[in-house]
Amino acid sequence: IKKIILKIKKKKQTIENSNAKIAVAYNEGINLDKRSDLFWLKNSKINPNDIILYFEYRDQLNRHGKKEDLLRNIKKLGIQAINLWEYDNVLEVDFLNELITKLESLEFSDSEEKFLKKISLELINKFKYWYLFFKKFNIKIHMNDKAVGQDMIIKCLALSKLDSCSLGKLRSHIEECSGGGAPPIWSCDIFFVPNKDSAERLKNYTTNKFQYMIIGGYPYNSFTKSNMKEIDE
Repeated sequence: IKKIILKIKKKKQTIENSNAKIAVAYNEGINLDKRSDLFWLKNSKINPNDIILYFEYRDQLNRHGKKEDLLRNIKKLGIQAINLWEYDNVLEVDFLNELITKLESLEFSDSEEKFLKKISLELINKFKYWYLFFKKFNIKIHMNDKAVGQDMIIKCLALSKLDSCSLGKLRSHIEECSGGGAPPIWSCDIFFVPNKDSAERLKNYTTNKFQYMIIGGYPYNSFTKSNMKEIDE
C-alpha cells in the first residue's frame, strides 16, 4: 500500500512540475527595495512554483550580499533556484547529431574555413546545453536583464526552437553613436523600454530588431516601505 501511495504522489508531483515555467537569469538580485530581477512578481498572480531563478556562476551567490541571506529569501518567496554548475544533461538530440555529423564530414584547406567549422561545432554544443535545459524544465518565458552577447544569442536560438519567448529590458541610456563606439546588441523577442525616447534611440542608433518593443515606464518601485522610511530619515 505504501509503495502504491508513493507512486501516486510521485506521479502527481511529476504532473505538477510539468507546468510551463518562467526562467529568470540572476543578475540584479531579488531585493525589491533596489533593482531586482523579480520586481514584477508581487501582485502578478503568477504562481511562484512556476518560476526558476538560475545562477550561472558561483560568485553570483554573493554578488548582492551574503549567500545565506539570498537563499533564505528565495525560500521565503517559494521559487525554485538552480545552480547551473550542478546541472548536467547527457541526453542526445537527433537533429543536432545530424548537423554535427555533416559538419565533421566537411574538409577544408583554408584556415578561415577551418576556424568557422571549429566555432560552429562549439556553438552547436552550447546550443545543445541550453536547449536541453529549457526543454527539461519546460521553460516558456525567459527573462535576462543582461541580454547581450553571444551567450544570449545562443539562448534565444534554443528558446525559439522550443517555441518559447525571451524578454529583456533597457538598463542604461542609449547614446547617439553615429561616429563613436558601437552600441550594445540585445537578443530577445520582447524588449521593454522606459519611454518613447528610448524606443526611438534603439531604432535609430542600434541594429537591434525586436519582434516587439514595449514602453513600460520605470520598472522598479522606488516607494517601498523600506525606501520610504529611508527617505523620511
